[in-house]
Amino acid sequence: MKRKSKVLLAAALIAAMLAGCGGKTSAPSETATGTGTSTSDTGVKRTPQTITIACGTSAGVGYITTTTAGSILTKLYPEYQIKPELTTGSQENVNLICQGVAQIGVCMADSSLAAYNGEREFDESTKNKINFITGGYVTTITQFVPKNSKAKSIADLKGKKIGVSKGVMASYYFPIILKAYGLSESDFKISVLSVNDITAGVQDGNLDYGVHVASTPNSAISDLAMASGINLLTMSEEIRDKIISENPYFQKVTIGKDVYSTEIDSDTLATRNVYICAADADEQVVYDWVKVLIENHDDIAMAHPQAGDFGGKNGENALAGQLIPIHPGAERYYKEVGILK
Repeated sequence: MKRKSKVLLAAALIAAMLAGCGGKTSAPSETATGTGTSTSDTGVKRTPQTITIACGTSAGVGYITTTTAGSILTKLYPEYQIKPELTTGSQENVNLICQGVAQIGVCMADSSLAAYNGEREFDESTKNKINFITGGYVTTITQFVPKNSKAKSIADLKGKKIGVSKGVMASYYFPIILKAYGLSESDFKISVLSVNDITAGVQDGNLDYGVHVASTPNSAISDLAMASGINLLTMSEEIRDKIISENPYFQKVTIGKDVYSTEIDSDTLATRNVYICAADADEQVVYDWVKVLIENHDDIAMAHPQAGDFGGKNGENALAGQLIPIHPGAERYYKEVGILK
């Protein structure tokens, strides 16, 4: 018998022995640029591919989560290569998905709903084009005033100079707050600014109020609180219930007085950040992505505490912020682990 034949026979015998003892062998993976499929040791077929994930800025939680979870994913499944796509945020992330540039993206829950319905900053080009994967960390509406201010709510500041942060806060959230109080923009002297310019304005007395939406604590607001002290405004239950009834992407949260060393806790509202994907995204890719997020929670949370909020420990955030249909890949995983029936 030739040497080559003996080697092949030995390999076959070893494989048979492993099978008899309950061992498993894996089919070799193809490269990420391949066109075929490969089969893992569980018999699942995965298409080798590069997965582009639109994830915001390089300093953001979305980018940190994507790179950390992506590294775990590619180690488990070499068929995949992860390409983080740096962007300006939710709107660009949605558009990249709908244009076929990205398969997955980070998005605020309200933007996901608006995109799915083709409303607000979106149009027919995004309608019904995205699905939900999993919920993540929250960004909180924070209303702050100088330490010596007597204001308790935005209603106490009519006629005052106020700073509203650029983006979704100025465009969508602040008008919602004003409406709930029966107020309008004409009741104030409004400047739309960056959060750093707002905190500087409050500190030097050029602004009587600032409002920003971000994860808590926010570094710019923390710096202001340490430098000169602040008070946080609070919302009544009636106001919060009214806003949530009309805008279901909001949820009630409380900023504890220890966060910014304020006199009282602040009852306010927050919105959830979520992972979304193209409605026609590869089902196995989405299944594998959400599985990695939830089953590797502790490792991902080590990269950034809020990174671990995507999916959450034991899947506690799996369905948080779900306002649009769940992708079949995520749904399959959630049913397997008992999150969905």
